[in-house]
Amino acid sequence: MKIGDIYLFKVGMVIGPQSELYSEEKRVSDAENESNHGYTRVIVFEIPEGYKATNLEALNMNVACIDSNGTRSAEFISSYKIEGNKITVTVEENYKKVIYPLAQFEDFRKVINAAADFNKIVVYFEKK
Repeated sequence: MKIGDIYLFKVGMVIGPQSELYSEEKRVSDAENESNHGYTRVIVFEIPEGYKATNLEALNMNVACIDSNGTRSAEFISSYKIEGNKITVTVEENYKKVIYPLAQFEDFRKVINAAADFNKIVVYFEKK
């Protein structure tokens, strides 16, 4: 998408639609996943010649659900690096348990919503 001299790249859309748990309703039961699962995604794109990339800091996320023993039982971690005109974004999303007790639900919800929030990230390419 282009607005004036700025191109918008919805990089978050590359990972596809994500579940969201933004409901204000009070949770009364444990959360349950179908299975333990995880994803590693690597997204590589180029900065067009004559442009600079902005809003890259939005790509840095580190959200976790931490068990009472200090283990990260669910996490969404994303980061980027620039090499020349290439930007590499790495996204790690892991769910290590099937059942997340009600006491952990808010942290679990933050992880789920982090993936949904990543989905909305836009990188801007502005003329130098």
